[in-house]
Order: sequence, then structure tokens, then C-alpha cells
Amino acid sequence: MLELDIVLQKFIESNFASLSEAELIQFNALLDYPDNDFWSLVSTGKILADNNVMNSLLTKLISTEIEQLS
Repeated sequence: MLELDIVLQKFIESNFASLSEAELIQFNALLDYPDNDFWSLVSTGKILADNNVMNSLLTKLISTEIEQLS
């Protein structure tokens, strides 16, 4: 999915190096999601219950997406 690729590319360029080990694990888990599900999480700002690390990572991805739109 092109939109997801664009956000991920920008995210990797600007944030990947600063991710914690726990965030890297969650990032790898996100990459296993089907593209439509992954995009839905990023584009809607949906928060996953009981997973603070994933929510932190999604917040960073969402802010990257917002920056792309500005």
C-alpha cells in the first residue's frame, strides 16, 4: 500500500534510530499485520488496549503521517 510505504519510509528516516528495544519488537510485530489493518491503525489513531509500548510506537507513526500531510 503506497500510503503506508510513504509513512514508513519517513518514519524510518526520522525515528527508527531512536526506538527502544521494546519498540523495535513491536515495530516488527506491526510489519506482520496485513497492510490494510496496519494502515487502519496509523490512519485512524486507534489505540490498542493494554499495550503501552505499541501505543507509543503508533503515536510516533501517526505523528509521522500527520507531518507528511502538512
